Amino acid sequence: MAERERKELIAAIVAAVRCDAIPSEVRQAALTLIGWLARRRPEETACTRGLYEARKQSISVAGGTR
Repeated sequence: MAERERKELIAAIVAAVRCDAIPSEVRQAALTLIGWLARRRPEETACTRGLYEARKQSISVAGGTR
């Protein structure tokens, strides 16, 4: 997938996930898909920016059971 297309797809999914009417299971699946699409390339280093916030949100979405 071309870089531009990948970014556009991620943006479209993010826009859909922001809707309050989306069930939590669908939201979690969409976030997982975003994570898969946002994988870094072999030449890129991993970024830890926002890691704390992402973990906190994941716990919140899971209902604090993690």
